[in-house]
Amino acid sequence: MSLLEGYATGEFTPPRPPPKAIPEFAWLRAHYRKVAQEPDFLEHSAAEQWQELVNQVLRSDAAMSWRELDAVPVEARDSILAWLKATSDLDRRHGLTLRAVAFVGDGPGMEKRRAFQYEVLGLPPGQSAFIANFDGGWRILRYIDSASSHWGKPHLTTEDAVDTLARTLDDDST
Repeated sequence: MSLLEGYATGEFTPPRPPPKAIPEFAWLRAHYRKVAQEPDFLEHSAAEQWQELVNQVLRSDAAMSWRELDAVPVEARDSILAWLKATSDLDRRHGLTLRAVAFVGDGPGMEKRRAFQYEVLGLPPGQSAFIANFDGGWRILRYIDSASSHWGKPHLTTEDAVDTLARTLDDDST
């Protein structure tokens, strides 16, 4: 409760608020990082940046998702690009997002449900991963260019599993 009181009284303020999460576009981070390396990319207009992002997606395994990008209203593209810029420079761990894809539960309507499997978003192009809770802990399954690995060793929490995946990605890029 003291943290909330600190916020209320102004004794504690974060240096800057975190960017508003737009998880449905987390899959674009790797594409954004790639196009943002181009000379003068950040000096282009939002329309030009968006088109370069769409072109990058078209050149990737995610090419079939170009329609999803094309359907984004023009007035929303600036905020999505700003969010991608703010979140793509974070260390790899903070660039990964979990999306629950499988649940277990009980009761009418499964109101007491919990996720036991997540898809990991924000991975480099050509990669995907899942984190699932089974056989003694949270395990990672990675796909690289459609080839899957085996489920990894158990982790105590999803956060531990994501940290391991992030370190693996960092090791892969060096």
